[in-house]
Amino acid sequence: MILDGRTMPPDAHLDVDLCIIGAGPAGLSLAREFADSTVRVAVLDSGGLDREPDADRLGAGDSVGYPYHALEKARVRGIGGSSLHWDQHKNRDDEGWVARPLDPLDFEPRAGRPLSGWPFGYHDVEPYYRRAQAVASLGPFAYDAATWEREGAKRLPLGDNVETIVVQRGPLTFAHHVGTLAAASNISLVHHATVTRLVTSADGNCILEAIARPRSDSTVSVNAQIFILATGGIENARVLLLTNEARPDGLGNGNGLVGRYFMERLSARGGVLMPTDPDLARQATLYTNHLVDGTRVHGALRLPADTIRQEQLPNAMLWLQAAPKAFTSEGVRSSLTLARGMRRRPYIDGVPGHMRNVVTDLGQVASTTWGLLRKTQKRPDVFQLAFQAEATPQADSRVTLSPTRDRYGLPRARLDWRIADDDLRSIRRTIDLVDAHLQKTGIGRIIRKFGDERPPAMIVGNFHHLGTTRMAADARCGVVDEHCRVHEAENLYVTGSSVFPSVGFANPTLTIVALAIRLADHLKRVLEP
Repeated sequence: MILDGRTMPPDAHLDVDLCIIGAGPAGLSLAREFADSTVRVAVLDSGGLDREPDADRLGAGDSVGYPYHALEKARVRGIGGSSLHWDQHKNRDDEGWVARPLDPLDFEPRAGRPLSGWPFGYHDVEPYYRRAQAVASLGPFAYDAATWEREGAKRLPLGDNVETIVVQRGPLTFAHHVGTLAAASNISLVHHATVTRLVTSADGNCILEAIARPRSDSTVSVNAQIFILATGGIENARVLLLTNEARPDGLGNGNGLVGRYFMERLSARGGVLMPTDPDLARQATLYTNHLVDGTRVHGALRLPADTIRQEQLPNAMLWLQAAPKAFTSEGVRSSLTLARGMRRRPYIDGVPGHMRNVVTDLGQVASTTWGLLRKTQKRPDVFQLAFQAEATPQADSRVTLSPTRDRYGLPRARLDWRIADDDLRSIRRTIDLVDAHLQKTGIGRIIRKFGDERPPAMIVGNFHHLGTTRMAADARCGVVDEHCRVHEAENLYVTGSSVFPSVGFANPTLTIVALAIRLADHLKRVLEP
């Protein structure tokens, strides 16, 4: 059943077994696992059935660390959650969200990678990945390049020192699950219901009630045996910090870990691949977004797992984007950086240097811009290389509460994103290793490498908010346990990207869905008779 909180009675009350706060990929995937079961479920979301600017403004906050997107733009409130961002890509060449499981080494504690590793291994979560594949309406559970090779779309002859991997491109949003929930008699999906308070027992060990505010003059209260936060990597931490009546530092924060270890995917231009064969840029179809037997796939490069372990590097992949040489100039890079950077807070450094690059290279900037506007780009003859790499968890990279307040009078989120210098050096090492092998095999060489450009390349955040309620078997090392239950609360769980203790390069959505299904199986054992 679908309910609009604004049309419910001003003091509405729901009595259920399971209360899920947040209707993004995590919350919707979790709820659908209980459809038509004996478990009574309420799902509350701040936004509506469609994306609404007024709801998104509730996600506004402060950014004081590395320049980041405005928080109200980086987060979405509405049925579908962060997947509603994907609607923006409908008419672009990169159509569809990027799906790939984490690699087995991403779950391992690794030498030289502080705080890496999960409380369980890849093989423990692989069955849930396979189920998530179906929930997300993706193709076969296959991410090796060999499965997707076809005539005219072959791997580069790289040998054993550089691998070709594949990502899949998924459907545009998770909102299609609304129909399943609407048809389930045991599920109430309540939109326009912003949870403003979790009521705890006097000792803070148990959640008694969730209170939502559809309007300034109304509330919806929910009693449940179990509550689950599924509001995203920033908001999950904020809600815990705001639950401070019994615990002044916030619920789950006895060891000061709530909000810490915020991570983003580290992405930027990694250089320009100058192929030995100028026709290669038009032949590397596997490395473009293309359809294979009805599934949209996209190839990329990475180092083998053994090399990553031996070199103590972050896991990373390199995208190959065929482009005309002019598009890879420093002036074009700087013009794009200025366009992106002006929308970030704090403002980016190096603006005068970027302006100099644009002026020095004005002819290339103008011709490239004109070509993009007219969609008459020259034939591609090089590859622009972009990387996507994991970040090292850092305690000072964190979400706290801001002195500014939202329209309900609650402190907003304050993000202080930090990037480890060692990560940037390690990414450069990854690029150097790939370059050496490309030269050895005669494929080409990489120029204008990451780290050589002036001003430095801007690291691009991907709206992937990770790690702020990290998972660990020991409460001294994490906020939630291996089943995603908050260590300090008997009946509160957290799901989504905030529980990731460490990350790889893969976009997080498929893992988020797999963890939600895994949590659902656990809760079924707890709740169902």
